[in-house]
Amino acid sequence: AQKYGEEAKVAIRNIRRNCNESIKKDKTITEDDRDGLLEDSQELTDSYIKTVEDTVNKKKKEILLQQGRIEDRSKREQKQRILGLFQGL
Repeated sequence: AQKYGEEAKVAIRNIRRNCNESIKKDKTITEDDRDGLLEDSQELTDSYIKTVEDTVNKKKKEILLQQGRIEDRSKREQKQRILGLFQGL
């Protein structure tokens, strides 16, 4: 999950970079408008990055919870086998 999250954040940042380059190259945009567009671009980037991070953290918790359930089940099965051995004595 972490790997995919990092890849998504890199892709988002690349889109921002391309967008910012286009804004800076456009000579028909006033300086104030350019600054506003660059600020909007950064705000959108921050919003999407936060969404990715929230999603990754949620998925990591789900994975850890699932692993915990598997470990708990494995421990229970192991205890049952040990009890079975003692009962057989």
